[in-house]
Amino acid sequence: MRRAFFLAILFLGTAVAAEGEPVRVVPLELSGERPGELKVGDRLDFRVTGVKRTEGMKIELALKDARAAGQWALLIKDSEDLEFTAVPAKAGTLILGPLEIKDSAGAVVAGTEPVQFDVVSAIDPEDKKPEQPEDIRPPVGLGFPWWIVIISAFITLLLAAAVVFAVVRWSARRKGAKLPEMPKAPPKPEDEEALAALSALELKGLLRGGGHKLHYFAVSEILKRYFGRRFGFDALESTTSELILRLDDGMHATDKILDRVEMLFSRLDRVKFTDHVPPDEEGAAVINEARKLVTDTRRVPLHAV
Repeated sequence: MRRAFFLAILFLGTAVAAEGEPVRVVPLELSGERPGELKVGDRLDFRVTGVKRTEGMKIELALKDARAAGQWALLIKDSEDLEFTAVPAKAGTLILGPLEIKDSAGAVVAGTEPVQFDVVSAIDPEDKKPEQPEDIRPPVGLGFPWWIVIISAFITLLLAAAVVFAVVRWSARRKGAKLPEMPKAPPKPEDEEALAALSALELKGLLRGGGHKLHYFAVSEILKRYFGRRFGFDALESTTSELILRLDDGMHATDKILDRVEMLFSRLDRVKFTDHVPPDEEGAAVINEARKLVTDTRRVPLHAV
């Protein structure tokens, strides 16, 4: 009864303005649920309903009891609604309010009823030394991530190799030295080269497009290159008569082969150096004859000797 009477007197004392006019009482609500057990240091978020904040409006905590002055820490929020946070600073039965809402001139425009809370201590009841702070814990060791070391070492090696390679190339270019060239693959045997070139020429289909001269020139060049590599003389710059003479003088070919070479090159020269247009069948026939000359005059494999 005494506490209720005290609260009523406290509220009535703040519910009258300085000029004796009654102050409008507005509700004070918790923004969240009311905690089952309120401890020292917990946060309580409140909202004053029924009053909209205007420019210069402020909330003041009016505690008539001087003993309650240090019981609460109050933080006013800068929002459109009248909101604030209250934090209990000690254990026991604490009374929050009444709150006075004042305008920019300092006149009370509204007030709230006081709210009572039972606050318990945040210290564990079983703590034998509640006034002594806990000892500082020693540093905790963490497992070293060795995979990071391995990856870092690998990346470092790659970077070092790249730097060395770049320095070597730069140094070689600066000195005018040429870097060693990659070894080339050994050349194909002359008969394989000639047969591959004849097959590639056949696939081009020059005869179907009217390229008879190109076709006959190509067959002539392929055979001359083959004879030059096969028998060791410069055949590319030789005329047909010079080619026959070199093959005959070096006893590189039999009379039968010489007759076939002379006959084929005569057909090739006629198309190369005149306006004669042979039928397509003849173009295919000269390639077949060129293949036979290559296979009939190529080197005999060592294992076949």
